[in-house]
Amino acid sequence: MLYAHPSVSEASVIGVRDKVYGEDIRAFVTLKAGQTVTSDDILEYCKSKLKKFFIPKEVIILQAMPKTLVGKILKKELRKM
Repeated sequence: MLYAHPSVSEASVIGVRDKVYGEDIRAFVTLKAGQTVTSDDILEYCKSKLKKFFIPKEVIILQAMPKTLVGKILKKELRKM
C-alpha cells in the first residue's frame, strides 16, 4: 500500500515490540525526487486505505534505504533505527 502513495519511491516495514499487542508495524519510506510529504500525511493515506490492524504505528522518512551490494533493503539496519 505504501508504494501506491504518489510521493513514495521505496518502502519497507518491520515488526517492533509492543507492550499491548506483542508486535506492531513501523514503516520506512523514501520519497520521489521533488516530493515533500510528512509522516502524518502517509499515515492518513494508510488509514484511508487499510484496516486498523494493518496501519503502521510509525512512519519514518529516510533520505535513502540501507541496501546490500545487490540492492536489497537491509531490514537489520532498519531495526537498529
